[in-house]
Amino acid sequence: MREETVLLDWLLVAAENLRLLVMVPVVAALIAAAVTFALPGSYESTALIKGTPQMRLALTSAEVLDPLLQELRFQRSDESLESARIRLRESIQTSFDPRDTLVKLTVKASSPEAAQAMAKSLLQIYSNSSKPRGAELKRMQVDLATTEDLISETSETLRLFNMQIRRAKAPIVADVAQGYAMLISTLESLHKKKLDLLRELEGTDESALLQSPTLDRTERGLKRATVVAFVLMGCFVFLVFFVFIRHAVRAAALDEKGAIKLAAIRAALLAAIGKG
Repeated sequence: MREETVLLDWLLVAAENLRLLVMVPVVAALIAAAVTFALPGSYESTALIKGTPQMRLALTSAEVLDPLLQELRFQRSDESLESARIRLRESIQTSFDPRDTLVKLTVKASSPEAAQAMAKSLLQIYSNSSKPRGAELKRMQVDLATTEDLISETSETLRLFNMQIRRAKAPIVADVAQGYAMLISTLESLHKKKLDLLRELEGTDESALLQSPTLDRTERGLKRATVVAFVLMGCFVFLVFFVFIRHAVRAAALDEKGAIKLAAIRAALLAAIGKG
């Protein structure tokens, strides 16, 4: 009987405060929905490039970000260049997979089109900056010409060596075979060096781009429905505790023993605040 009376008391408290328990969480949820929908969304554009760990770092270097800042007019009037770089760098993520030698570029923006455009601009700026200029260009051109001369000389030496081996009637000794193998290995190394120099001179072009920046319309980041549901439930739970604790305190104040306990609780809280 006692339990039924207590349950009826709690139900009565809930009924008396029903408007507060329903209206306040709903209003809070509507405000949360309005705020979250007013905030700009977050969208991503992803590109895959055949590259190196150095490329991953270069994509977010000042040499690449500064032209992008100017193109996007990203820097605020009251903001330093370094602060603008840091803020822009937060919108760009890069990673390198050593197994496939792939660099993954992910750019975030307030719309799918803006994210894709930013990723394309970033890659174009990096492609232009990856090409050697000035003294470095001249050095590499000289190095390429020297390498091509060495390839011609080594190829001619290998051709003559091959002719001598064919004309020789005696069996090929180990030293001759070893020398022939060394010439072939040297020629292969020179050809590889030539290809590497040509790639560096050309910079990173579209042939290295395995996946162009995507146009993904899936919104990332903040989940508006989750935020609204969390605010609704959180506000409701808080009000339930508030209503029932307030009722318990009022009921205790009417009872002599309860009043003594409330006075002791008040004194303890005041002492704790005084110590703080």
